[in-house]
This record gives sequence, C-alpha cells and structure tokens, in this order.
Amino acid sequence: MTKKPTPTAGRTLDAPFIAESAEVADAAHVGARTRIWHHTQVDADVQIGEDCVLGKGVHVAAAAVIGNRVKIQDGCGVFGATLEDGVMLAPGVYLLEDPAPRAINPAGHLKGRNDWRREPVIIRYGATVGANAVIAPGVTIGQYAMVGIGTVVGHDVPDHGLVMGNPARQLGWPACAATASTTTSPAPPADGTTAKDRTACPWLRDRRTPPTTVPPVLAQPPQPLLKERHMTEVRYRVRPAGPLNGTVVVQGAKNAALPMIGAALLARRGQTVLRNVPAITDVQHAVDLARLLGAHVEYHPSDRLLVIDATEITSSRLPADLTHLFRGSVLFLAPVLHRRGEVIFEGAGGCALGTRGLDFHYRGLARLGGHIEEQGTTISIKAGNLRGADLYLDTPSHTGTENLIMAAVLTPGRTVIENAALEPEVLDVVAMLTAMGAQISGAGTGRIVVNGVDELNAVEYTIMPDRMDAGVLAIAAAITGGAVNLVGGAVLDHFGVAAHKLHQMGIELGTAGAVTNVTRPRQLHPINVITDTHPGFATDLQPPLMALATQAPGTSYFRERIHDARYALAGELTKLGADLTVDGEKAVVHGGKPLRGAEVIARDLRTGIGLVLAGLVAAGETVISNGTMVDRGHADLTSRFTALGADITREEF
Repeated sequence: MTKKPTPTAGRTLDAPFIAESAEVADAAHVGARTRIWHHTQVDADVQIGEDCVLGKGVHVAAAAVIGNRVKIQDGCGVFGATLEDGVMLAPGVYLLEDPAPRAINPAGHLKGRNDWRREPVIIRYGATVGANAVIAPGVTIGQYAMVGIGTVVGHDVPDHGLVMGNPARQLGWPACAATASTTTSPAPPADGTTAKDRTACPWLRDRRTPPTTVPPVLAQPPQPLLKERHMTEVRYRVRPAGPLNGTVVVQGAKNAALPMIGAALLARRGQTVLRNVPAITDVQHAVDLARLLGAHVEYHPSDRLLVIDATEITSSRLPADLTHLFRGSVLFLAPVLHRRGEVIFEGAGGCALGTRGLDFHYRGLARLGGHIEEQGTTISIKAGNLRGADLYLDTPSHTGTENLIMAAVLTPGRTVIENAALEPEVLDVVAMLTAMGAQISGAGTGRIVVNGVDELNAVEYTIMPDRMDAGVLAIAAAITGGAVNLVGGAVLDHFGVAAHKLHQMGIELGTAGAVTNVTRPRQLHPINVITDTHPGFATDLQPPLMALATQAPGTSYFRERIHDARYALAGELTKLGADLTVDGEKAVVHGGKPLRGAEVIARDLRTGIGLVLAGLVAAGETVISNGTMVDRGHADLTSRFTALGADITREEF
C-alpha cells in the first residue's frame, strides 16, 4: 500500500499515485504521469504535471495549474484552476467559480457522445473555456460563463441538451451549436470542427482566424446556475446574547415553493411568476433542475421572485447529481411525464429520515396508466395511455398528494385521491393549480377529486408564509425569553396543534393583522408531544421543540410517529450537556439543566436548526458543522437572527 503523503508546502510529489483521500498541500508540485486517486484534496497553487490522471471525487482548489494532457475523471471538482492545452474533461466534471477567473485553454475536446452515460459536464459561472474546445451534449453553461473563440457546442448531436445560463457570453466571436446528424461519426478533427459545423458557423466555413481578445469577466456575477453545496463546507457559530427582541419577516413556504416550481412546468406557454419565494438552497436546486430540463428561469433571490417560462422542455432526465441534493426533486415526476411523455428519475436526496419511501409516487402514476421500469437506482416512467383512476395514499404524504394531483390535472377523465394530505401547503398548491385552470375539488377534506383538462395557463402567484420557519422564530423568542413580532400573514392559523403545545409551555401567541406576536412572560413548562400529520403536531417542529424542552424544568415526553430517524438531534444535544434518552419512537427530556457550547453536526435540516436554537442559550460557543443542511430550509438565517439580537455567524469555505 502506498503511504499517504504528508501535506507539505512546496514539496515535490512524483510517485506512481497519491493515495485515496490524501491531501496535497499549498504550492506542492505533482510530477508527470502521477495518478491522483479518488477523493484527494488538492489545495491552492499546486502544480500538476503532464499526463496525470485525476480520479473521481478529487477536489482541486483555486489557482492550481493543471498541465498538458491531464485526464480529469467523473466527479472531480476543479475550483477556478488554469487548465493547459489538451486537458480532457470526463462527464461529471465540475468547473467551479473563481473570484478572479483565469483563462482556460483546452485545445483538445471534451469526451464524445458515446462517453456520456450519467452526469453532464457543468461549466460554472465565471469560468472561461478557451479557443477551439468542443463541448459535448448535455453540458450546462452557467451565468456569465465565457465560452471560447471557435467553440463548437453540442458536437454531432442536434438535440444537444445545452443549457446556456442567462446572460452567458462568448469570447470575441459567437460559439456555434453543431447541427450534424445523430448517427455515429468519427471523432472530430484536431480543430474541433466538421463540415456541417463549418456550414452552420460562417467564421468556421470561411476558415477565418478568430480574434484573441478576451473581454473581462464581470466582477460580481449573479446567482450561479448551479451551486454545488456538497462541495462547500458551511459552519454556524452561535453564542448566547440574551433575549431576542424585535420584528422579523417569515419566509415563503419551502414545502409550497418546490411543488409550485414543478407545477409551473405544466404550462406550455407564457411565464409563471412566483412571489415570496424563499432564498434557500432547495429552491436553488429546483431552479437548477428546471433549467436543466429546458425551462427559462429568472431567479431574483433578493426580491423573492421567480419567473419560469416552460415553453420548451427539452429533457426527460432528472439526473442524480441534482436529485440527490434535494428530496423535492420527486415533485418534477408528473410535470416532466406530461410534457415529455417520459421521465427518467435517478433518485432523490434531502434529509435521511429512515424509511421515507417513494413507492406511492410510482404506484399512483402506474394506476393512471404509466409504464414503469426500474434499473438499479434509476426509475423510468412512460406515459402510455393515461386515464383518470381511483388512487389512495397509505399515509397522507404532502409530497405524494401534490405529485398525484399534478399527475391528474392533465390526465383525461376523473381521478379520486383518497387519504390525501391536509397540510396548508397542499391547499396552496391546489389554489395555484386552480388559478392555472385545473379542476380540483375537496382539498382539505382528505378526499380530492380532479377532472383532467387539456391545458394549463401560466399565472402569477404569491406563496404562503412558511409555518416551520415561523415556528422556529417563535421558539427562538421562547428559548431566550424574548418578544418577537412575526411578519408574513396568518401563520398562527397554520400551526395546528403546535400553537396549543407552545401555549402549554408558557408561550403567548397573538395576532394583529398580518403580524403574529410571540412572548414568553413566565418560566417554561415541560410538555408531552406526539407528532402527526396536519392538523396534528408537525414532525418538522419536533426537533426545535425538543431543543426548547431542554430549558423547561421537569420531564418532557416525545413520541415520533412520522419519521423513524427524526431523533438525530438527541445525540447532538447530549454533546451540549442535555439530559435525554431515546427508545425507539419515544424520547424523554429532563429539562432545566444548563447547556454548554460544543462542536456538533447538523445531521439533517431540522436537527441543524434545533442546534442553532440550543446554541442561543448554551454557555460559550456552539459550532455547527454541515451547515448546508440548515441552508436547505431557512433563508438569511444569520441576518434575521442578528437583527433580533442573536450572536450568530455563518462560515463558508
């Protein structure tokens, strides 16, 4: 076994290969023909010599120089490096943004059509692709990317699947989309062109030499097309700062925004405008997926505005490199099935919460007439002859209900969905679909009837406030003994049993128009909580309430009936000094004991926000790693909490 090299700045490494998960330190020199094995971290300013091979999962930091003829394999992340002539980029390579992008000059070409099996190459915003590169089918080019002089896009495939971020730019001369036949052809010549390419691109046809002037990259590019959060480490640091007081805006509902982005793809013309869109990573991933499918999407996070034009949906594939990032990707199944006649789904991500199966999504589509094939982790669904049918859900899942409703609205005939979810977000999605022209009745009763229509229209719609975000803000006020005003509509009406449980713990909730007032005038009381579907106590609020229970003198009892892995917070709270035990679906918290800061891990979204709340009252500093989980569900967390008086910072590296 080859010994893992010691990270030493300036050291020359010229070995057969660098071991898996090794670290190559700043300014090291990697000799020619070295194989850098999987998952190695290559730090800034490393020099990588000729003919090296970079394995899957290698991360190459900014300012590295990658030499001639280096082969970069699937899943390698290259952060703003300079790529010399002849570098080969395999499918799944990610070129990531660089604050001061450098020219990339790959005189060779990306791997050809027959090598594209799973994941597309992604050229991020701010990257620069040099002259005469050939960009293979399925490539995504991010906003403000620079596509080099003479570049041929989608070589040899007319439906090349290119997604060009707006406003991506070309260097000096326009890039050209190839129009050659889809039949198998020889590899492109050294200059990256074919006869048909030269016909399609006048400057290629005339064999003119393109100019070499490269316009400067804009200093502050907008929101990137893709932000690979799994390649970014985020940490939250929380320190106690006394009671939280003030006014804060509740974000738009995550669990309504995600299905609405999917629903917008059902409109074959026009622009759907969504307002009050939460600026969270799950929404960004949904935007990325919609763009990858062919929709034109303008996302303005600071304005909480999303504009979706789904006139052109060009792809049927929901690729694993996006779907594994957020569970809400399953909400694209029905829209893509209707628009393309087929959908290929490569798995869903998000929080790992035990047995959260997706079978009921597939079974419902099958009962409507869909033909389902499964190969490994990939599900392929073809529309076939869709007809209305009687459907049911074993448990009233809100994503399952929304998916089946979206499948039914354009399916001919009458569809009945029994045991449908009652969550307010489901009703909000139904209201949007009804505004688009869908015929839906029974929302909120548990039995939904859908009469299929021929088409849906684009609409403008404002997303409801997020009751989970509001609940977290209310608990933040309660755990610190403060007084907070929540602005964002009638969130108290959406709390269900949670409002009563908060009241039992000694928290006062009141409303004044669109403002909900939260105060804790007396000592906290212990509580007994059983999670259930709406209007029962929401499982997503169980971890925040568990954090609150650690500050309530006495014994609190929890029973988790929805997700069998929802107690991930318990182990992390014990690191802070909490006294609690877990036995299956039951947890017991002995509250009233002081917490102390420690290093903890956000195992999932709700665990992460529960740790933030605990950190508000834990002596010293609480450091929460894997903070990307928190970012999945809460927008502008640090700025909103800081405005209330919290001492919280977010680190990204």
